[in-house]
Amino acid sequence: MREEEVIAAGISRALERGQNVEQAAKSFINANYSRTAVAAAVNLVKQQKMLISFSQSQSTQDLPKPSEKKSNVGVIIAIVFLLAMVAAAIVAYFFVLKK
Repeated sequence: MREEEVIAAGISRALERGQNVEQAAKSFINANYSRTAVAAAVNLVKQQKMLISFSQSQSTQDLPKPSEKKSNVGVIIAIVFLLAMVAAAIVAYFFVLKK
């Protein structure tokens, strides 16, 4: 594993614990890691965060919205009710004709 990848993993863990990127990067610089390696690691972490947020936004766009499901159920209920009314009207019509 390259030095930048090790630092990036450490920065990611620091972010999970609530630190920001600048604090995590400063702690690696204070621990005598090279500034260029820390800068490269910060770029890796930012790229990973962008990829994760992009993939999450893509996956949520593919899911149907709950409001769409409710509207489909409403349409089905309306159709069933309309068919029941038509059937009742037909039965009533034939009942009146038999008298």
